[in-house]
Amino acid sequence: MLNRKMLKLTILAFSLFIFSCARHNIKKISDYEFDNAVITQDTVLSGSITIKGSLIVKKSANLTILPGTIIRFKKFLKDADDISDSDIYVEGSIHAVGTEDNPILFTSAEKKPTMNDWKYLMVNFGRKSELKHCIVEYAFSGVQIHFTEAKITKSVFRNNRDGVRFSTAKITVKDNNIYDNVNGIRYEERKAPALITQNNITNNKIGIFCVIKSDDASTITNNNIFNNTDYNVKLGLDQSSDITLKNNYWGSVDEKEIKNKLFDKDFDDTLGQIIYSPYLKRQIKTYKPKQPHTQLQ
Repeated sequence: MLNRKMLKLTILAFSLFIFSCARHNIKKISDYEFDNAVITQDTVLSGSITIKGSLIVKKSANLTILPGTIIRFKKFLKDADDISDSDIYVEGSIHAVGTEDNPILFTSAEKKPTMNDWKYLMVNFGRKSELKHCIVEYAFSGVQIHFTEAKITKSVFRNNRDGVRFSTAKITVKDNNIYDNVNGIRYEERKAPALITQNNITNNKIGIFCVIKSDDASTITNNNIFNNTDYNVKLGLDQSSDITLKNNYWGSVDEKEIKNKLFDKDFDDTLGQIIYSPYLKRQIKTYKPKQPHTQLQ
């Protein structure tokens, strides 16, 4: 009996030791500038962070960004495409969870910021990741998620070429305000289910762009998708099968007006159909951040 108790105490002590070692291996960085850097251990960022070139988070690492942190990307051109090559590339996981009063800002470091001033925050073949209460602006492609499970909620995406972009990802995009981008959401489903709900997707050039390889496995419902200048939803040139977007608000109850803002088989008979009915007849109440236009810089 005594030996059994001693064994339990030994196991407990060893577990606490391992946990303590793990905690001590977490690197905390505040008010710092990265220049083409690699993160190989669990790291916490806070304060004012500047990035020039790529910040790569390796498989072995989790990157945590604390509420109120400002991430500024310097414009850094490797070639002549005028798209900055400063970015965060995550192979491990990222948890950027702000609060309503202290969101996390991903923005340009330029005095006169414009679209394409930085490349993207990309998670590719990574572990489960989350962004919440973030503001993402002036990127080529704000957040990209590929071959990863992720959740993006209560955030703002503005003044990017693509606000949110994903492919082959089990992703939830919920309670976000996505506006003033070229493409609000751009995706390639490739049989991986996505949930897109309770978002305001307005005043983009294209609200939702389904590029290719969608087998209608995603659920896109209960969103406000209207006032996007070209199309509220557009199918890419090789999207020959139908996609379903039921129970969304399209800014009108006139079916002709709704269909005029959907680029599908009615415009190009090689494409699939966008199944938009039944549709909501009034705008739904969605999450509104306290300071969506505040310049936190």
